[in-house]
Amino acid sequence: MTADSDSGEWCCSKLYWSECGTAAEARRIMTASMDASSVRALVADRLRCPISLHTDLPSARLYWAEHDLNTIDSIGLDGTKRRVRRKTKCDAALFTLYTG
Repeated sequence: MTADSDSGEWCCSKLYWSECGTAAEARRIMTASMDASSVRALVADRLRCPISLHTDLPSARLYWAEHDLNTIDSIGLDGTKRRVRRKTKCDAALFTLYTG
């Protein structure tokens, strides 16, 4: 779970979390306003078990690690432009994002 409190265009006090289930339709990354309104799936396909969510407000992107796939993926906070940022052999549970 991650949250932002920036007053930027895409992210006005939003909350982001992942749901991992055994069925494919139960695996998703969700978003909502901090008052629990406007709940929606930000990513609902091609997920295994997204963990370690991180919002990068300057680039308006959400990053996460896919433990089973050994990837770091991202998507725009508006739900567009999904991409695999990096394929890694390190343990995704130790994922830490840095910008530089």
